[in-house]
This record gives sequence, structure tokens and C-alpha cells, in this order.
Amino acid sequence: MNAVVWLEARDLVKSLGGREILSGVDLRVRAGERIGLIGANGAGKSTLLRILAGLLEPDAGTVVRAPGLRVGYLAQELTGDEDATVLATVLEGFGDLLDLQRQLRALEESLARAASGGPGRGGEVEEMLRRYGRLQERFEREGGYALEARARQVLFGLGFREGDLGRPAGTLSGGQRVRLALARLLVTRPEVLLLDEPTNHLDVAASAWLEEHLAGYPGAVVMVSHDRGLLTRACHRIEELAGGRLESYPGNYAFYLEERERRRARAAEAYRAYMATRRRLQAFIDKYRAGNRATQAKDREKKLARLEAEAPPPPPPPRPLPRIRLDVGQPSHELVFQLTGVGHRYGEGPWLFRHLDAEIRRGARIGILGPNGAGKSTLLRILAGHLAPAQGRVQVGEGVRVGYLDQSLGLGDPARTVLEQFVTETGLTLPEARATLARFLFRGEDVFKQVGALSGGERSRLILARLAQVRANTLLLDEPTNHLDLETREVLEEALAAFPGTLLVVSHDRHFLRRLVTEVWWVEGGRVERFAGGLDAWLERRRVASPASGAPSRATAVPGSPPAVFAEGCGGPPARSRSRSRQEMAHLARRVAELEEEIASLEAEQAELARRLADPGFLAAEKSDPEAIRTAVARAAAVEAELGARLAEWEELARRLEEERAGFPGGTPLTPPS
Repeated sequence: MNAVVWLEARDLVKSLGGREILSGVDLRVRAGERIGLIGANGAGKSTLLRILAGLLEPDAGTVVRAPGLRVGYLAQELTGDEDATVLATVLEGFGDLLDLQRQLRALEESLARAASGGPGRGGEVEEMLRRYGRLQERFEREGGYALEARARQVLFGLGFREGDLGRPAGTLSGGQRVRLALARLLVTRPEVLLLDEPTNHLDVAASAWLEEHLAGYPGAVVMVSHDRGLLTRACHRIEELAGGRLESYPGNYAFYLEERERRRARAAEAYRAYMATRRRLQAFIDKYRAGNRATQAKDREKKLARLEAEAPPPPPPPRPLPRIRLDVGQPSHELVFQLTGVGHRYGEGPWLFRHLDAEIRRGARIGILGPNGAGKSTLLRILAGHLAPAQGRVQVGEGVRVGYLDQSLGLGDPARTVLEQFVTETGLTLPEARATLARFLFRGEDVFKQVGALSGGERSRLILARLAQVRANTLLLDEPTNHLDLETREVLEEALAAFPGTLLVVSHDRHFLRRLVTEVWWVEGGRVERFAGGLDAWLERRRVASPASGAPSRATAVPGSPPAVFAEGCGGPPARSRSRSRQEMAHLARRVAELEEEIASLEAEQAELARRLADPGFLAAEKSDPEAIRTAVARAAAVEAELGARLAEWEELARRLEEERAGFPGGTPLTPPS
């Protein structure tokens, strides 16, 4: 790749807590690259990212940046004015462009005051008009007229709603504050984006939006992520950090998985060939060292010395992974859960959901999705019998044995050891418990760690060990992949894919959901939308149904019967679907054409206003009527805002129209209005 190197790490060394986690790390970030940084938990990925961002100094080595390079880093804590609104906080991310807008506003006010002062200030006004024209041309060239539209698009894409935009930033939850920090960072468009787990705190729809946004990002991106969909669809290169060093894979995450196995196989074969040659040479030397072939033996010794000097390293032992098997014991009867008019709210607060009627049958594989705080975990707790619904009832079918994994990872007494806690919960003997815990990587002294001192990943493994002993035929899992590294997630997926029982899962991990879920329940705004189809089909349906503003659509449900979207997912009449698609396409085409005419008219008016305001003769012609200058300046500002809104709407509708046309022959691509 011949692209310009924007950022380069050279021979970085860093120790934390007495352990060297980076030992000679080299990394080049070139223009336009998308790099996924992966590795086991604790390998040093976040540390490396902070060094690249200039927030942490290495013990040795250097980081070289191109002159004038802007580097954006996703901080986990939002800084800034907590009284500023959500929209204002994101707009501040435009930096120089926002300053330019403020200069234009100040000039507009100065022009209005100067014009009312009479003809004696003609020279001053003429100079201000020339400056205004220059600034306005630059502002337009850099996309200033779409500032607010761009900010709204990013905020809506990350799950904010219209009603959130006026809220003070200080009133947001921790997850919302991280999403706001991400939105502000994305609108700044630095040359290099450094993102540490960017899909944390994002629901599935927002994660999909971010994936698409980053895939088209004009700068370079380096991201630490456990989101395999993001690593596959938005990355061109994977860098794996292991043993303090990086190994590069020139492809996405799917390529990395295949190439890693190929490299391991080649390394193992090279080492086997080396050992075979070494044994052969050594055997010859041992046999003929003192005989009449001693000269040849000496020659073999030299060959052996050269061979050993160039010996390939022995392949590292495979990383230990938990061995998870989920048996169902006895299967349940056909009906697992019957929900009748179920709803819940806490105290007198708003309803999280209500009037939910549903039957869950044996073998169902349901993903329960929705924004943070919408009520997903609450619904799962109700099904698990840990919470009584505020409305309606849940009937549990005969023979249903539930295994429940709580998002909070509750493990009882934090002072107990892992072994004590596991024996108490499972009733196993000590040898049985130790053998089972070993399969989940609690070996040797690990079983005597206190539960309260376990890391998030260790707690997750301990809960999975407990879950495997339940022999449940119905699993209710709340964010089961949280705290698990990529390889352990793969192991859990394999176990759940082989699980023959009923599965209901709350998760933001799209790769996980794509593989395991055949039905989606979306919880939001007091309702539950049900869709009989996998994650990709649901995302496509949601994208087509989303409004032009870019805000995700509200969920809908019909009490007492499956919603319309559920029926369609089961296979509504194809002719009716095609007819509706054609109607939608015709409506979109009409609106796009209308918008193009409106944009052309506004751009013509904007050009005329800019020409007049930049013309020194304008003042002389209007000196007898100062109000004309004030009117022209005010109209220029109004046209700017109106044009930005129309352009944003055109971009969204044109994208949707192209995607609709893709399903019909003869479709032609759209070109942006000039």
C-alpha cells in the first residue's frame, strides 16, 4: 500500500503493574485504513490506543504523527459544559466551522448596524461585505450549510430521539454520555479516529448504523472491539496483540480467522520439519562421531549448528478455552410460556411495555432487543420468574426447566471462594466440582479466589459453569457475551448453536444474534414489536421503515394478536409486498424530484444573495434604504438553514430510493443535486 503514513508507532514498550504488556510494538496507520485491534482481555489493546492518542507515554519507543494531523479518541467520559444541550454539545464538535458560522452571524449584525448609520460609513460597510462574501464562500465550500443536519443525522443514528436534543448533557445516563461523546467525535471528522469499544452502550440498530458510517469514513480508523460484525464489515486490516507484540493480517475479521489457522498450520509444519532434520543430523553425529566417518560427522555438526541458529520458534500451545456443553435433560412440553396481557412498570413510572400477548413454543430462538433502559432485562426477569409483572400473567408450560443468566452477574456471597460458591449452588462433590470448574479454566489455585475479586470475564465463566450444571431445557440469557473475549464468544456460540432447547437472549452482539436467533422482539416506547425472521431481515425491515430524519422508527404492536410486521415476516402475499414496494418507490421518487427542484431554487437564491452581499455597489444602490441590507442578510441566514434541511432530507430519501430500485430491473443510480 502506497498511501501516506499518517501515524506510526515505533518499537513501543510499556509496563503496567510490573508486567510488560507492550514489548517492541510497531504499527503504521495509513490514509484511509480501517484497522481492528484485537487480543485477549488484558493484552494491552486499550493501553496501545491511549499511547497512539498521546494520552499515555510509553516507557520506550516513539509515536510519529504527520504534521497538522488531527487525531480523535473516543473517551469513556464526556467532558465539556454539562449545561449545554445534546445538540449544542455535538455542534461544538465542528470546531473551526462553527467559529466560521459565528463570524458570519457577527458580521450580519455589524452590517445591519452599519447600514442604519447612514452613508458616512460606506467604506467600512464595503469592507465588511467583501469579508462576508469571502467567509460565506468558504463556509459553503466546507459544508457549513448542513451543520445541524449532519449533527442530527449522527445523533439519530446513535439512538437519540428528537426529544433528547434539547436535554442538558449533564442529565444523561453514563451510556448516553458515551454515545454523545461518540457523536461529537464523529462530526469532527479527524484524519485518524481511535475508538475503544465503540459499540458499547449501543443497541443493535445503532451498532448497524455505526458500522455503515465507519465503512464510509473518509479518514483512517483504529478500533478496539469485540463486535465481530463491525470487525468484519468495517475493517480492512486486523492487528492481533499477543505476548506484547502485534501480528498483522491484511483483511477483515473473517479473513483473520482463516489466515490465522493457515499461519498456525504452516508454523507447526515448519517446526516439525526442523525437528525431523535435527533428529536425523544428531543421529548421524552420534553414530559416526568416533568412527571412520568422523569427518562427515564433523560436517553434520556444522550443519546442525547452522540449522539451530535459524531454528523456527516452536508453535505456541493453543490458548486454553472453556469447554461448554449445554444439555437439556428432559425436554419440555410444546408450550413453554403463555403471556396474557403482560406489562410492567416500576412504581408509578411509565410503562416499559404492556398488553403483551404471546405464545413461546419449544425450540423457539428469540432475540429480545431494544434501546438501553427500554425493558428488555425486565421482560427476561419476568419470564424467569424473578419478577412479577405489574399487569397480566405468565403461564409456564409443563416440564419447563429454566436456566437464567443475569446481566448483573450475581454470584452470591463475594467472600466465598469459587469452589465454595460452586459446590453450594450445584450440590456437586469437591472432586466433581473441581473437574467441572477446570473445563471453565478455573484450575489449580484459581478455585480458591474469592468471588468478589473475580474479573468480569471470570465471573461470566463461573456463571456459564453453573448454567451448564442446571441441565435446563429453556435458557434465558441476559447479555451472555459481556466480558468475554472473541474466542470465548465463539465457544459459547458453538454450545448454544448445538443446544436443542428453547432460547431467549438479550444481546447487542450482532454476530451472536445472526447465528442463533430466528425471531426478534423489539422493546421500546411501551410496546413490543415481534418479527418472525433473523436479525438481518429485521434490520432491513427497520431501515426501510425508518423516517427520513434518520431517527430509528418506533416499535408498534397490536394487543391480542401478532403485529403486522410479524405476519409479513411469516410470509405475506408476495404480490402485495411487491405492490407496496412499488407504491413506496413511486412516492419516494416524487418527493426526491420535488426536493431537487426546491434545492435548485434555494441554491439559485443563495448564489444571488451571496453575489449581492459581496458587491461593493450594493450599498450605494441601497444607501437610501438601510433596511434592505438587513433584510438581505437575514434572508441569507434563513436560506442557509432551509437548504441544509432540504439537502439532508434528499440524501436520506435518495439512499432509500436507490435501495428500493435495487429490487427491480432497469433502476438507475441517482446523482446529487448540483
